[in-house]
Amino acid sequence: MSETLVNLIYTLAVAIGQATVPIVAGAARGADVAEARRSVVAGGGVALCGVGTLGLILVLFGHWTVPLFSDDASLQPQLEDQLPLVFAVVVTDALQAIAGFGMLGLRRTFPSLVSTAVFFGLLCLSAVPVAEAGGLTALWSALICANLLQAITKGVIFHRHSARLAAEQPSLAT
Repeated sequence: MSETLVNLIYTLAVAIGQATVPIVAGAARGADVAEARRSVVAGGGVALCGVGTLGLILVLFGHWTVPLFSDDASLQPQLEDQLPLVFAVVVTDALQAIAGFGMLGLRRTFPSLVSTAVFFGLLCLSAVPVAEAGGLTALWSALICANLLQAITKGVIFHRHSARLAAEQPSLAT
């Protein structure tokens, strides 16, 4: 159930991220570093507002939402308790996605792919021990950390690659 909710809400961040790609690409073609960065920051802000609002509604009204996904009365309280973690997963996932789509707009997807592979690879390697040690709560927390580390890494990578826009443009003097 929690994964379904994450995916439903994450769809909003993906749509917003996809909408930033042509704006960033246009700024990259014009070597407009500031516009490329503004586009990603604006996309991140819109994604955080949208995802944050949906996630907050989910947390606040979880007692009405959870029964839509499970009619098991003994399981419902546990699912409601996980909703704040679901909220954090979606917010951190939205942040990393927007930065990743910014990299797509710059046509520099490999560093973003490496970031995803590294942090989700580490998550994959640690999933069983983490789950055995702390259960589902620890596993969701590990996913939050992986998403946050991706968001930070992709943000730094985007900043570095966007700074190179002006240097990569052919000289107009010739």
